[in-house]
Amino acid sequence: MINFPYRRALVTGGAGFIGSHIVEELLSLGIEVISIDNYLSGKRENLKDFLSNTKFKEVDCDVVNYEELKRYFEGVDIVFHEAASKKTVCLNDPRRDLEINAKGTFNILELARDFGVKKVVHASTGSVYGEAISYPQNEHHPL
Repeated sequence: MINFPYRRALVTGGAGFIGSHIVEELLSLGIEVISIDNYLSGKRENLKDFLSNTKFKEVDCDVVNYEELKRYFEGVDIVFHEAASKKTVCLNDPRRDLEINAKGTFNILELARDFGVKKVVHASTGSVYGEAISYPQNEHHPL
């Protein structure tokens, strides 16, 4: 068994592809998990297998909503911040994209500080690489 030093985790974007896999792994380690997702791109079906787990809590919340988000930070030891707007949001509504990615991340970091969260893991995105020039696309691909 992995020695994971945290007992309660919050996963933003928990209903997304990567977020739901993080939720799954954390639950397999016996960690209490709070999934935060506004379902703009995440899918409820990605979390359906966890709903009966007493250590799992699903929350429909936007990371931009500071006051609502704040309600879920009590006792959180680690945050996996996977919430982000996708390329289609940026193309259709760049202000919303900025709000989610910048203000949402700022809210997470500020709340983590205020609630004494021990660690924040912030994921990037393959979008920083743009269209693939060669395959397989990897970390050495031009940004």
